[in-house]
Amino acid sequence: MSSAARGGLVGNVKHDDADYGAPIKIGGKASTSTPTAVANGDRVNAYFDEEGRLHVVTTPAATSAGSYLVVNIDDVGSGVCYVGKAAPGTATSAASWQVFRLTEASGDLTMVWADGDADFNNVWDDRASLSYS
Repeated sequence: MSSAARGGLVGNVKHDDADYGAPIKIGGKASTSTPTAVANGDRVNAYFDEEGRLHVVTTPAATSAGSYLVVNIDDVGSGVCYVGKAAPGTATSAASWQVFRLTEASGDLTMVWADGDADFNNVWDDRASLSYS
């Protein structure tokens, strides 16, 4: 039985097809350029690059006003997702990333830090082999 027949929500555009209409989205829209500004309260699309990576801009307390971080998200499946944050332009091979792992099991979500801390001293490329606690 399809998810629509069971009462689930189904969009009308599959992954990697051109976006059209107004489907219910659980993903986002790919863009190779920065989206234009919208009015306060407007509905917006999630912004992904052409590789399907979600773009998130944050202003953490640890940085000076006006500083931003790039967020990389790697969903490796089986309920495991790695998240890394670094200054824009940081090489994924540089030991300048804050990395944590999210694990979902039986509906519970667990977050653990690489090296057991939130320091920006990890290599994003090594995320799967880092020690987490």
